[in-house]
Amino acid sequence: MHSKSKNPYKIAFWSLIAVILLGIVFVFGYVLTAGGGSIKESAVPTTKKLATVSMKKEQINSLSSFYLKKFQSKNGKVQYRFVVKDQGIVYGTFDVLGSKVDYGLSFKPTVMKDGNVKLKATTLSIANFKVPASVVLSFVKHNYNLPKWVSLDPLKKNVYLDIRNINGKNGVNFKADKISLKGDGAFKFDVLLPSSK
Repeated sequence: MHSKSKNPYKIAFWSLIAVILLGIVFVFGYVLTAGGGSIKESAVPTTKKLATVSMKKEQINSLSSFYLKKFQSKNGKVQYRFVVKDQGIVYGTFDVLGSKVDYGLSFKPTVMKDGNVKLKATTLSIANFKVPASVVLSFVKHNYNLPKWVSLDPLKKNVYLDIRNINGKNGVNFKADKISLKGDGAFKFDVLLPSSK
């Protein structure tokens, strides 16, 4: 009579998959019960337009890298990055039972009426699994220290970038006029200075 020997790596792999799926179900349940709240367009500070800046994807990626590095150097251990390709994509890692798990969340950007930017979550991958975007947005909202100018609405799968207030009411801020991801990309922003009183 032959007895099958069980491969401990196979057991560990399937155990990890089970724990991840249970975690996803738990977070998904949390999203459904937490409520997203409504996000309103930001209060627009009194400003005057200094210039209009046009950029391509490569320049947007450099700008986002600069701001995220500046913010993350002050605010902790969670590291993530935002890259513009055919969509906007946030890459990062989170801990599951002491192991780092990679994720990627894709967004479609649009310009809001007030000149801020809305990112609509379209797809999410955790390791090699597709997961509802609202699950991770809720996890990020409740566990990550985000800049004040970033707000999340997990139920609507939206991320709002308050670029009109990115540097506070007395700083240099921006207003989006155009966002296009076709080809090299076309991004047009007004640079805003606070009005002197």
